[in-house]
Amino acid sequence: MPWPVGGATGRGVSWDRCRHTRHWRRGARGAICLMPNAPKRSCTFPGCPAYAEYRGKCMAHAKQTQSNTTERGYGHDWQKLRALKLATNGVCEIRTHCQGAVATEVDHRIPFTGMADPLRLEWSNLRSACKPCNSARGGGRGVEKGSEATRVTVGTSCTSATTF
Repeated sequence: MPWPVGGATGRGVSWDRCRHTRHWRRGARGAICLMPNAPKRSCTFPGCPAYAEYRGKCMAHAKQTQSNTTERGYGHDWQKLRALKLATNGVCEIRTHCQGAVATEVDHRIPFTGMADPLRLEWSNLRSACKPCNSARGGGRGVEKGSEATRVTVGTSCTSATTF
């Protein structure tokens, strides 16, 4: 917030805070800071030559990645099933970072691929988890290392046993 300092001449000289480094600068109202802006960075989307404008992506790619929970498969039906699972089994089933703590999250043993995937709301594919164990697993980015669970698609053969 500028606070005027009149000085001996009484001219309108003000002190402002620079928006870059927050240092105090003296000058006429609305004076331009001589501190240079940081260079623009390129979009983090692979192969995109545009400059990043929002969270490391250009506006075209930022709009593509924004979606709500319902579009990702976690709508009202998922919320009801999640609440039922936590009410039925309120203890962590993963137990890699706890000794049976209170479960606050529900994890898919095998990640689902879309809204039409039957594993999305399959009770046997769910397990209760505490926050540390679920975060260590990867937050749904894939099946943890050393797991025997594999995904079998229709029309393919599998030599190992499939567990859910």
